[in-house]
Amino acid sequence: MSKENGNGDSSRELTRRKFLGISMGAGGAVLLGTTERKAQADTPPPAPVDHGAISMMKAKVKDFDGIDIRDVKIRMRDGVELAARVYLPAAKGRYPVLYAASPYQYETDHLPDSSMFPWLEVGPLEWYVREQGYAFFHLDVRGSGHSGGEWDPVSLTERQDHREVLDWIAAADWCNGKIGGYGQSYYCMSQWLAAVSGTDKLACLGAFDGASEFYRQFAYRGGIANIFFNFWTNLVAMSHATRMDPEATPRNIRNPMPDIVGHQTDDSFWRSRSPLWGLEHVDIPLYSIGVLGKRDLHLQGNLDGYNLAKGDKKLLLINPENVVQAHHLYTTSEFHEEYLLPFYDHYLKGIPNNWKEDTPNVKYWVYGRDTYREDLSWPPGEVSSETVLHLGEGPSGSIHSLNDGRLKPGSGEGGVSTEFSYPDMRWHIGNVSFGKFGPDAQRFNPTFTSDVLEEDLEVIGNSVLELYLSSSQIDTDIIVKLQEQLPLDANLLAAGKQPASKIVAKGWLKASHRALDEQWSKKLGRPFHTHQDREPLEPGRIYRLEICLTACSYLFRKGNRIRLDVSNADSGLTDAQFAAIYHWEKVGTDTYYHSQEYPSRLVLPSI
Repeated sequence: MSKENGNGDSSRELTRRKFLGISMGAGGAVLLGTTERKAQADTPPPAPVDHGAISMMKAKVKDFDGIDIRDVKIRMRDGVELAARVYLPAAKGRYPVLYAASPYQYETDHLPDSSMFPWLEVGPLEWYVREQGYAFFHLDVRGSGHSGGEWDPVSLTERQDHREVLDWIAAADWCNGKIGGYGQSYYCMSQWLAAVSGTDKLACLGAFDGASEFYRQFAYRGGIANIFFNFWTNLVAMSHATRMDPEATPRNIRNPMPDIVGHQTDDSFWRSRSPLWGLEHVDIPLYSIGVLGKRDLHLQGNLDGYNLAKGDKKLLLINPENVVQAHHLYTTSEFHEEYLLPFYDHYLKGIPNNWKEDTPNVKYWVYGRDTYREDLSWPPGEVSSETVLHLGEGPSGSIHSLNDGRLKPGSGEGGVSTEFSYPDMRWHIGNVSFGKFGPDAQRFNPTFTSDVLEEDLEVIGNSVLELYLSSSQIDTDIIVKLQEQLPLDANLLAAGKQPASKIVAKGWLKASHRALDEQWSKKLGRPFHTHQDREPLEPGRIYRLEICLTACSYLFRKGNRIRLDVSNADSGLTDAQFAAIYHWEKVGTDTYYHSQEYPSRLVLPSI
């Protein structure tokens, strides 16, 4: 049974609201609730600001005063030495240890919280050491930073390194024998890797925002290559290779991008790296914390990690809407004090703080409702129905798009198909065009829009698009976006303006990768594709595809509309560093069918 949290005004609740982005003071608005947004819209604009009176906000490096810092080397089974920095409380003794591992170089730990350093994901380590009595162990993984060897990210070699390093830590004279996994993004991925390494030295996993399967969740979403992996590997390589000091010795680490290009299906290269396949055997207390706004990268990793692991486990889904907000949140001691510190205190210090009893099994934010719900499982038990909307001929009369199709309860009304030829010569940056109202991601792409909602609809979990498609090509990509579309004044619509909308979920599938893994689809409760054998299309033949959308927790408001955008492309303007690569062979025509014989439909898990 779901339980809705109240919005009290205690100091603890105000702290939670501030640092989880429900409201903010001066400095920028993030994730305001529906009522607050309307109030803002009705408020007259503020008086002009005298920028000359505002001081520059200076970045502050971290203060490690009063912390015992030691650099250590650990010899691995093959003779390679890995480097780590250990942060200890000033007083000598044995302490519980927070274990963090990445290729992001421990010598950057002092840097300030800034979106310019997106890889700085160690959080308030100095707060844990100086104020909370923890040791903090930061490893440069093999081939990075000051560690020897060759960088081969999330490899079997790296997995075995974790096991040996944890053995070394457990034997150190400053460790009390309790080690907890720690960190965000790659640090979280390292926790999943360590958990399936066979170690018996991890007492708990504080898994914040990290993929647990690296082909589908990281490099080839739906079998489609994206620019993020290249962006990321080059960022890591260049952060090693450049230095201000002309006398410093930069390091040219191995860039793994050629390996990624060379393995475009989920072959043994990827299978050997992904912890997903072994998580069912993990019996380590787990606090899996996913970021609902990071649907492009890590969110599914935390959901799968929670559902597959056995033993004591909890799931928290929080509301930052993008990488920057999630990054900032993790740096704040307030967030850690609210959520992660009680978890670590319980499992690493044995403090009887009732963490297990007081922490819900599942706690998740609902966008639009702008509050948390609690449940016993994910997907929540209250998700007991499906809202089915069929793709069909339009117009909806609410948007300017290539077809202005409709989403409707019944199928087979009106036209039976929608043709989409690509690339459209009016696209400018990816599939985004430009007009008098600026960038436009819908005008020359297919859309399917519902009627105005007569009541609220809460969608929780992974939606599925069942699409009947034919192509003039032997392969094609399908990229879909589920959006909430807001009303627009009729005069502005007639003038060519597009309605405002908000992305709720995304989905990707390369049509030649359409084969489903029935066993894992059943195990995970959603369509799960094998991505192991490519099956070319026969041009003109109609195929049924199942496209799983990213998980969401969203309330579509009465008076708004549900819209599905369908294309074979996206754009750096709309998807930033997560945009798909548009291959030069993608020239052709796809047909989306929506007849009684071929009833393409969108299935929304709903409360």
